[in-house]
Amino acid sequence: MHAQHTVAEILAHVMIAFLFLYRGLGAIGRFDHHRARLVARSVPAPGLVLAAGLAMMLTGGILVALGVFAPLGAVLLILFTIAASLIYHDFWTIQDPERRRRQATSFAYNLAVIGGLVLVAV
Repeated sequence: MHAQHTVAEILAHVMIAFLFLYRGLGAIGRFDHHRARLVARSVPAPGLVLAAGLAMMLTGGILVALGVFAPLGAVLLILFTIAASLIYHDFWTIQDPERRRRQATSFAYNLAVIGGLVLVAV
């Protein structure tokens, strides 16, 4: 568990994990909606990709939150966040300036989350 961590490190792990657990659990109930979004983006095997992504979010979130194999959990979350960013926040393909700005901002937020996860992984 978190035997070697300070209170601040434990809180940081729980806060990072919360994002993925909250979003992952919420996405389960909207599986068909998210699958349709993947279909619209021409992602192959969208149901399998979505199930794998949800498994990565929930497994990684639990491992990081509990501090059990937290580096492995962080790597799962990093890989998920990279894939999700490339699929959903491809701002470089968007012509509308406002929409491009919003997607670029979301992409930047995801980079910051990855930075926090790198600190958990090392």
